[in-house]
Amino acid sequence: MRKYEFQKIVSRFKTVKEWRFDVLCRAIDQHYGSTTNWLDITNDFEVELFFACCKFDEKMNSYIPLRTADFKKEKDTYSVLFKADSILADLLYGSTNDKSGVITIGFQPFMRCHR
Repeated sequence: MRKYEFQKIVSRFKTVKEWRFDVLCRAIDQHYGSTTNWLDITNDFEVELFFACCKFDEKMNSYIPLRTADFKKEKDTYSVLFKADSILADLLYGSTNDKSGVITIGFQPFMRCHR
């Protein structure tokens, strides 16, 4: 139900109405608290570090740095950073005939906060 409601809300935005391409609401929704089995991949190391080292504080309505207490409280929560040469990743993706399970979702109607 939540996913359906999120899709209905997102579809009201003018940007989405005028968007000529697919809008992957589920991919967008994971950035607003929805649990998915998706993994974010980025070519921007600073963005990767930001999400690995910060958490969203609902009271402050903003991201804040993780503290030692956060790790003590949530012992099974980890951030893992992987790095691969982009040419190797491109070759791997290109050699799988779109069966790799990797979907590029970066081309979406909403601007990124770091741009």
